[in-house]
Amino acid sequence: MKLRKKLAIVALFLSALVGIPWTVWVIVTPNWVFYVTTDKPVYNVGELIQITVTLENRGYIPHSFTSPISEPIEIYIAYWIPGFGTTVWWSGHTLNSTTFTLLPNQKLTRTFVWDQTDIAWSAPYNHTGKPGEYRITAFIPRTNLYPSYDNLFFDDATRFNITAPA
Repeated sequence: MKLRKKLAIVALFLSALVGIPWTVWVIVTPNWVFYVTTDKPVYNVGELIQITVTLENRGYIPHSFTSPISEPIEIYIAYWIPGFGTTVWWSGHTLNSTTFTLLPNQKLTRTFVWDQTDIAWSAPYNHTGKPGEYRITAFIPRTNLYPSYDNLFFDDATRFNITAPA
């Protein structure tokens, strides 16, 4: 009987040793979610396009990050031809290293409005008011200010269409 009791105590002790590191790991590991949405999937030529970018801390404790720009989220909009995109607009930034802290379940949200004006190109490449498919790339840079190089967070899956009036 004493042996069973000792074995039970040893088993309980060993399970605590195995379980505690896993529990601590789950609690302290960041659980970020970064995504982009538009207020609708299809727009008419000339219509304002509202873009919302959100970073959520879905973890159990506060987490911080530092961005080299004061408004941490930057976006690019590209006119999309399958396999190739031409940048037509970007949000711009101000260099000013800033640290952001998000509490558990807190969101950092930024909204951008694009008026379909092409600020990246001039004629004959101007895409202002051009019907077609567009892709949004949103990111929070770590050091480099260009998308897809060295980013803390990155999303380039959001697309929308602009159609010509009937």
